[in-house]
Amino acid sequence: MTINDIFQNLIRNFDQREQDLIKRRYGINPEGKEESLEKIGESYSVSRERIRQLQNKLANKINSLVNYSLEIDNIVEHVRKNYFGQLGFRKEETLKDLLKRGENLDDYHFYIFRFFSIFHKKIFYSFKDKNFHNFFCDSQETSFKVKELLENTYHHFVKINSTLKEEEVIEVILNNIKEHFSLETHSKEEIFDLLTTIKHLAKNPFGLWGLKTHSHISPKSLSEKIYLILKTKNQPLHFKA
Repeated sequence: MTINDIFQNLIRNFDQREQDLIKRRYGINPEGKEESLEKIGESYSVSRERIRQLQNKLANKINSLVNYSLEIDNIVEHVRKNYFGQLGFRKEETLKDLLKRGENLDDYHFYIFRFFSIFHKKIFYSFKDKNFHNFFCDSQETSFKVKELLENTYHHFVKINSTLKEEEVIEVILNNIKEHFSLETHSKEEIFDLLTTIKHLAKNPFGLWGLKTHSHISPKSLSEKIYLILKTKNQPLHFKA
């Protein structure tokens, strides 16, 4: 039985309108696009609040169906065991790529898996917010540790108000991993998975990491761009009148 078969069997427990809401609200489509309460409400000529109420009602039923499905439980366990790494964490885009390579799972079927993850008790899906991209964890407890680690990393850059070389960034993440997970070993892939989950950080063309607003990461004026190039090349600044 494919993951789509499992999903189709699950939504047969809902009427046509409820099935439509589930697919649109949770992005069960090749693009993974989640439609807003307003947009869905407009298509049915009802209020945003009415759609929210219906979604909450459906969520209770979905939760029971997902957690009592042996097939879904097997899928979740397989992914947790084989793809979550040492930290029990994966950024959404990373997990999607890993499952595409390892399980030949296309985007549509990945978004079905994401839907299962939102409700399954053995996995935790963290929705994007103003600070972080979407990510998965093997438990809610792990997600708390990850968020604290990410926040500490971000505030480190705010505090120093400067850029860091790649090896310096790795050291910052390593210290945070040791503090929050009591781990000494990990993969470089996991380090940068954590780092790129933070929306406000970026790497410039010269390999330096920093806040996206920093002039060495996103130089706006010509003088800032010239300064960054010369500073990176360690050349003296000479200006002619």
